[in-house]
Amino acid sequence: MRITTNQMARNILFNLSDNARRTERLEREMSSGKRVTVPSDDPSSAIKILHLKTALMESDQYRRNLEDGQGWLQTSEAALNSVEQIVGDVQTLAIQGANGSLPTGARDALAKSVQELYNQLLAQANSMYGNRYLFGGWKTLTQPYTEVAGVVTYNGDANEIKREIGFGQTVPVNLPGDRVFGPPPGATDDVFTTLTKVRDAVNSGDIAALTGQLSSDLATIHDNLLAQGAEVGARVSRLDQTSERLLDAKTNFSDLLDKEQNADIVEVVMNLKILENARNTTLAATAQLIKTTLLDFLR
Repeated sequence: MRITTNQMARNILFNLSDNARRTERLEREMSSGKRVTVPSDDPSSAIKILHLKTALMESDQYRRNLEDGQGWLQTSEAALNSVEQIVGDVQTLAIQGANGSLPTGARDALAKSVQELYNQLLAQANSMYGNRYLFGGWKTLTQPYTEVAGVVTYNGDANEIKREIGFGQTVPVNLPGDRVFGPPPGATDDVFTTLTKVRDAVNSGDIAALTGQLSSDLATIHDNLLAQGAEVGARVSRLDQTSERLLDAKTNFSDLLDKEQNADIVEVVMNLKILENARNTTLAATAQLIKTTLLDFLR
């Protein structure tokens, strides 16, 4: 097959153009540090990179949800511990008030102590996380417990606030107030009413009430608080474990993304050198071809 001068020239121009295109791509990789900057660089890798970036974004969102949930639960746990301590102190005062030989002054002092614990309990019931109330259910901007003429009213609802911490995985991050301060199964009244009755019984010296129903109700309320605290603790533990898994997943996704997207600078430099040598060789050969004259063919 005869190769004409025009064909040789076209081949040389094609090779030089391809060399320039490949060089431009490698120089772009060198300057950006990325092997894939536009989908046309490597369509298959571009799709993988898109999926990995999406996975990283989802992982970051799950972590933000999780951290908010941890804040809710840790604050709730601290409030529950305080409430449990308050009820425990009231139990102690009720036992002391059940002493029939106490003088009136001592009873009055015990009753005032119960009232002070009642006030502390009401304050804990209105605990906040940031600018949101902990124990109001979905009504996080409404004060859940208000007192009018000695009667405490719950203004919240029974709904749980949930946070998505993984695909199809949600965790409740709050405890509605009625589960904490409402009457638990087996108790006669809610926590506030029970403390009011204890205060009045201590003040009046009603030994039968203090050693009977009120003692039983306080024990039931205390057990319920312990159970609610254990549930919150279990949720905190689950979030802690999930946080570690999300951190591991983010590290893995980031490593895969780096391998898929980042350029191997050493390899890029080597390929640039190869292209440079190829270009120089082509140009040198082309220069020799251009110097050829008709006399060269006649020799």
